[in-house]
Amino acid sequence: VPRALEAGQPDAEATARLAQVGLDDIGGVAWRQAFVDGCWRSTIAVTLPKPRHGMLGMLDQRCDACEVPPFVTREAVDFTQISLDLGAAFRSIRDLLGGDPSAEQVTNMLNVADVQATTWLGADVAAVLSGLGSRHWILSFPPRIAAAMAEARAARADGAGSSVTMPTDSLALVWYVADEAPVLKLLGQLAPLAGGELEDEQGFRGLRLPGDVAASIGRRHLVLAFGAGTLEKVLTSIRNPPAGDVSWRESDSLRRARDLLDLPPARMFAVGAASATGGMLGSLREFVAALEPEDVEEDSRELLAAGQKLLPTAAEMQGMFGISGSVLLMTDEGLLFESAWEMPAP
Repeated sequence: VPRALEAGQPDAEATARLAQVGLDDIGGVAWRQAFVDGCWRSTIAVTLPKPRHGMLGMLDQRCDACEVPPFVTREAVDFTQISLDLGAAFRSIRDLLGGDPSAEQVTNMLNVADVQATTWLGADVAAVLSGLGSRHWILSFPPRIAAAMAEARAARADGAGSSVTMPTDSLALVWYVADEAPVLKLLGQLAPLAGGELEDEQGFRGLRLPGDVAASIGRRHLVLAFGAGTLEKVLTSIRNPPAGDVSWRESDSLRRARDLLDLPPARMFAVGAASATGGMLGSLREFVAALEPEDVEEDSRELLAAGQKLLPTAAEMQGMFGISGSVLLMTDEGLLFESAWEMPAP
């Protein structure tokens, strides 16, 4: 009987589905949280022994070293690396679904995608995905709160009826690609469909889409950016990598993160710095502090004024939080997720 079903009556179909995913051999799950020496720590351990199989067999791929690439500046408040060969994962999923009669429709869709990719790019989907490499980098920048609020107010004044809402962080996804040609072909095919065209920018070729979304490739880097100004700053840092404390890679913040956590090769690792901004709480404070009476409903204005008086100042937010780190490790016994966050910053 699969361990996941030991507590109840095993069902053949349910067992088969769990085996297909790779969860039929899952064991215990433990979660521990503690506040120790000014640091909030969380650990989640899942018993899922090697060799893992089914769709979760992809977790047994080789893990990459926990390193921050040289182009990441300290302007990024969070950096995440996910280590996974998407092409190999795609092949595994397609092979599993190919033997499942109930997944015939999905299998047909994947086959159509392969034909389309081969026609457009000269390679199937798996080959294109593997061309992205195994390191997937995510950079998060502070939200442009003041600018977003000013834009919303201007739109409201023009009769567009835009409400003032909390803006989201600016994000960039970056890959180091071995061959730019397939990606350039893909962007070239997407450009007319998106109503735009490929343009040169800082020596990169890219496409800008509505909603401050942009994709660009050059110097063996593919960048997918979200948020006004995000693409420009990432392309600039790729062309001219930062040095010293301006660089995440060389900064004291990364050293402190390594002091918080052991960072061997991992499926995922992330580092963040909230000392100056206060992290998500700091952004929320800045947003509420910048609200004006006209930004809220009339019956909420008194509550807004009272709440704003209770807010900490920007200076008080500095140093409230410090460096954070998290890592997802693949072990022979299962999966281990660990995170640590300096509270308050030293």
